[in-house]
Amino acid sequence: MPTLDDIRMVAPALEKYTQGRLLGEVWKRPGLAPRDRSIVTLAALIARNQTTDMPYYVNLALDNGVRPREISEVITHLAFYSGWPNAMSAVAVTKDVFAARKVGNDQLPPVSPQPLPLDEAAEAQRASRVGEQFGKVAPGVVQYTTDVLFRDLWLRPALAPGGRVAIIDLDKPTGEHGTPPELLRCELAAVGYREVDVVSLAPADGYLAVFVPPASLQAPEAIRPCRQ
Repeated sequence: MPTLDDIRMVAPALEKYTQGRLLGEVWKRPGLAPRDRSIVTLAALIARNQTTDMPYYVNLALDNGVRPREISEVITHLAFYSGWPNAMSAVAVTKDVFAARKVGNDQLPPVSPQPLPLDEAAEAQRASRVGEQFGKVAPGVVQYTTDVLFRDLWLRPALAPGGRVAIIDLDKPTGEHGTPPELLRCELAAVGYREVDVVSLAPADGYLAVFVPPASLQAPEAIRPCRQ
């Protein structure tokens, strides 16, 4: 990440906004603790493959209490949602930070941990719904979604259940491979999640929304669908 002096030499107004608005205001908003804000910021940088600032924010995340195993798990998780090359770029940057801070393998998550318990009824409903929607077009995607994502990746314990949920998507209709923020907000609220922050990700009409999960989930039959 360029130093403040570097920024001042090229764009002094940007240095003022970096100091005053970004670091002095946005990072001090009470809606997210610094630890949670670090996780959200790293997720956004990895998803957009923006590695220039990543060393600074990986160090800041560690300073804010994010554990190395959580950073490792965020990178692994986002490989499936933002692309393998983005995750590999994050690995290349983060390994140098970990080396400088003497982070060892004992501080990283195990390759094959004991998985979290699975709600079999909810997973069966999800798998059936996805199969009906996409099974005739892309059965392989349906199979990998079940076997790799929801019966493996989402059950890894390094990112503790009950933590905040950060979702990156495009502000476009679902038919154009996006989710309008209002629809996402409605769908998450329908199962008890509460939005605590949302950040625009220009210039690609993207956004990042952060939600707090409920103490307990509603019964599936009590959930009402949202409409665009």
